[in-house]
Amino acid sequence: MSLRAHRLKDGWPRRRGIALLDLGLIGRARGEHGRMAIHAALVGLFLIVAHVAMIFGMLDPTLLTGAAAAGGHMMH
Repeated sequence: MSLRAHRLKDGWPRRRGIALLDLGLIGRARGEHGRMAIHAALVGLFLIVAHVAMIFGMLDPTLLTGAAAAGGHMMH
């Protein structure tokens, strides 16, 4: 059973890039191994972007602006 048929059978949720790969809109001329490499690259890219976004989401906004936090403790 091909990877695509296996995914369709299991009903996995798809990301846009992976959906384009499954639909044959990208990687059409590649074999199964080549499509797996593109799939792995897309998953890796997703993980990198998600982790960078998570780190920036946890940053204190005052670090970038230099302003004192409202209601925070100020050094005298």
